[in-house]
Amino acid sequence: MVVARADFKNEFRKLTIVAILVLVVSLFATVFRDWIGDAWAMLSTLLAELGAVGGMAIAWAKRHLKTVSEGLNQFDNLSGELDRRLAAKHLENQADLLSAEEAFRQSQAKLADAEASLLMAIQNVEQAEQAVAESRSAQRIARLVEQRLSGRNYEQYLGIVAAIRADFQTLSDLMKQMRRESESAPTTPEPIDRIVLYIDDLDRCPSDRVVAVLEAIHLMLAFELFVVVVGVDIRWAARSLAEKYPNHLTPGDEQCQTTPTALSRADIDGATALDYLEKIFQIPFWLPPMEEQASRNLIFELLPAPVGQAGVESGHNAAEQKPADLPAADQQAATSQAAHLDAAKAQPSPTPKGAELLDIAAEERNYMLRLAGAVGKSPRRLKRFVNTYRILKASIDALERETFVLEHGANGEYRTAMTLLALVTGAPRSSLDMLRFLDEHRDEDAFQLFDDYLRSLIYANEAKYVLGALTAYRTTQPTDLRELKHWAPLVARFSFRSGTGM
Repeated sequence: MVVARADFKNEFRKLTIVAILVLVVSLFATVFRDWIGDAWAMLSTLLAELGAVGGMAIAWAKRHLKTVSEGLNQFDNLSGELDRRLAAKHLENQADLLSAEEAFRQSQAKLADAEASLLMAIQNVEQAEQAVAESRSAQRIARLVEQRLSGRNYEQYLGIVAAIRADFQTLSDLMKQMRRESESAPTTPEPIDRIVLYIDDLDRCPSDRVVAVLEAIHLMLAFELFVVVVGVDIRWAARSLAEKYPNHLTPGDEQCQTTPTALSRADIDGATALDYLEKIFQIPFWLPPMEEQASRNLIFELLPAPVGQAGVESGHNAAEQKPADLPAADQQAATSQAAHLDAAKAQPSPTPKGAELLDIAAEERNYMLRLAGAVGKSPRRLKRFVNTYRILKASIDALERETFVLEHGANGEYRTAMTLLALVTGAPRSSLDMLRFLDEHRDEDAFQLFDDYLRSLIYANEAKYVLGALTAYRTTQPTDLRELKHWAPLVARFSFRSGTGM
């Protein structure tokens, strides 16, 4: 619309210019009519026509100029109104756009809040499920034990029995509940039915600790949850109780013996330590001393047969001794191995080096098996005997080593040292008298004197161990005391009782 109005104005300007040109040409023709001459008439007519046309155009333009101007003004007004409305609509759309953007941002914030709420809800559900799971007895038991182990509650309340008893009661109740839950839900894992507590070497603790442990055992046995198995020397436990309660318990010498017959005699003067122990332990069970066959079996485990040596080395002793001199288990092996005797004697014994000094030849092992009945009544003594012999063998100097093991064990002074070590280990009291006897006699004195002296000793609980050592040593056919006196000081150093006296 603005463009059309501008075109009309341009046309009007052109008509005005044409009219002015006509007037200028008329004026020019009038001024210069003398120059034009004959053409003036024609020119005048042309100019008159042009003037008439120009006048008519000017008159027409004047008549319609006002109408056109008013129309153009209305058109301008309409155009301006339209522009204002468009601008207002644009502003309104802009405001709507800003409002939509703000709503979008708010929606995003609400979405983030919703996601956070969902995550929190999921965590709450997981915590609730965990709480439900932990509410079961098994998890509660595990949590209680973990808290007690990590919190060290018992250490800060040492001696406060009430706190320990309360925890034991809680633990016992949880165990019962767990068993009931297992019965109602067969798919659940097998529940823990009992807690079995093993206590060993209690006789190595001081008296007050022994009594404290016995009191703790008595406390635990008040709950069906616990089963306690205790390995203890009854003499030590009885004396510990007598020291703790001297005004209430009478130990008596017979209470400290190791035989059931002696321990069954009650002290008529009052309660004894055994009366106290009977209130704690429901089932007493005596472990008998190791018999010879059990000792032999343990030696078999401690000293497996040397690989590649058993067939050759066992043959020496089999040929030199009668089968009747060997234990029954070795007689058949000795007979089958005798054929290797000549080949074995032809081989010199190699000089051991380093860790080889601790190796035990087959014949050494065989002789140790003969001494199995002389070493003592407990596995601990037998292990000490085997380990001590190895150390003794490794500690001798090179000169003594030349005569210690000969012909792969068929001969050698190792049997004398091993016999003395068996006596020191299995018959410690008798060994003191034995060492004094050897110290007081000469090398050339007869072995029979030594044999008779040991058999005359009055330590009844050691008699069979002494007899077992002498029986095994007699198979070497000793005649004097030279080797015994030579090895006695060194062997005595490996004894708690005789080491300081040599």
